[in-house]
Amino acid sequence: MPLRIRRGTKARADQNAIWLYIAADNMAAADRQIDRLHDAFGRLADYPVAGRTRLEFDARLRHFRSTNI
Repeated sequence: MPLRIRRGTKARADQNAIWLYIAADNMAAADRQIDRLHDAFGRLADYPVAGRTRLEFDARLRHFRSTNI
């Protein structure tokens, strides 16, 4: 069973700021980027240990690239 992804207040604010920044030039592109984030959240829920560990920061932290833009 996939994990449930919970986004905190700061994460939601960051996501909104990302959308607003991109939407200033292109609303459709902003929507696509948010869709990419949600897709990445879904993949992480299905595979929570995906990505590489980042020992230089914290052994519990993993690096996961969702897309190249």
